[in-house]
Amino acid sequence: MYWKNKIIHFLVFASLYMNIEVFNRAFSGSMVGFNGIKIWSAMGFTSIYMGLLAGCLSLLIAFLCDNPKYFKLKMYQKLLIGGGLITFAELSSGILLNIVLGLNIWHYDGFNFMHQICLTNSILWTIVITPLIIYLNRHLNCYLYKEEKPKSLFSIYKDLITLQ
Repeated sequence: MYWKNKIIHFLVFASLYMNIEVFNRAFSGSMVGFNGIKIWSAMGFTSIYMGLLAGCLSLLIAFLCDNPKYFKLKMYQKLLIGGGLITFAELSSGILLNIVLGLNIWHYDGFNFMHQICLTNSILWTIVITPLIIYLNRHLNCYLYKEEKPKSLFSIYKDLITLQ
């Protein structure tokens, strides 16, 4: 039953990330000008590889959340670990997929490293995405394992601000 539920975790987080990426690109206008696409077309795209990576990373963070040693860490430590794992995975997969295999799935401009990771996204992974993964993981555990109802997302940020 545990692994079946982790497959559900994987599918939920992979599809959630892919939808966020599509909506972000659709409404940021990143495709405007490509083949005559206009701003009001609201078109976005993603790669299945990003869904697979997001699902694997969320599972890794969910496994960490199930570990009593990780559970006892302060919130800022959890977020730094999660953000660091995501950034490292993005760099590793970027080197493999974009540079070695030449798939050109993404290419960051601005303050970046090898055009595979950028400071802005690394900060977002740490202070936005990792708390969402922790929060949604708690809700999935509540639903799938009948655990106690989790605290609000606000409480994660409260713990972060108060260094708890």
